[in-house]
Amino acid sequence: HTIVFLVLTVQVNLLGGRLLREEQREESQEQQSPSLSADGSDRYRSSHKAVLAKTYHHVFSKGIPSLVEAVANASSDVLQNWDVLGGDDVSLDDVSAWMEKMRDSIEKRQHKGKSSALVQYIIPDDVEQSSDESLDELARYILDETYDLLESPTYAHAERMCLNITFMYLREDGYAKL
Repeated sequence: HTIVFLVLTVQVNLLGGRLLREEQREESQEQQSPSLSADGSDRYRSSHKAVLAKTYHHVFSKGIPSLVEAVANASSDVLQNWDVLGGDDVSLDDVSAWMEKMRDSIEKRQHKGKSSALVQYIIPDDVEQSSDESLDELARYILDETYDLLESPTYAHAERMCLNITFMYLREDGYAKL
């Protein structure tokens, strides 16, 4: 949820920025109308719908199933030596350490790369997007700019902060009370 929200915020801001720049350009060229024509407005709506539809389609058809598989694999790896039926005692610190190992595996935090390892679950990759003929120039622009921003250190930092807070709440208000 947190990552989807961040990505959609980036996309909406990109579209809004482009819309503002075009409105300003029209104002300076025509000095008549401060708003876009109906055709221009419809074009933005159509492109925005295409980008959102593409993003949501990827999230629900490929992203979530892939993420669930990654979580299942990470939890299997981390918990392979825990004998649930043997009565092994588990402390809060044990569970927290397991969660951190799973996050390390899924988020690829040990690499400290600039781009997010989780973006693959939210938006299609560049190759898939570039071969999609249903996208117009504006939709391609929004997706291209989205990729650029999602590969930035600023986005990676914001994502890491959001995830750290989310997992902190999960611990404090969730499994710590068990």
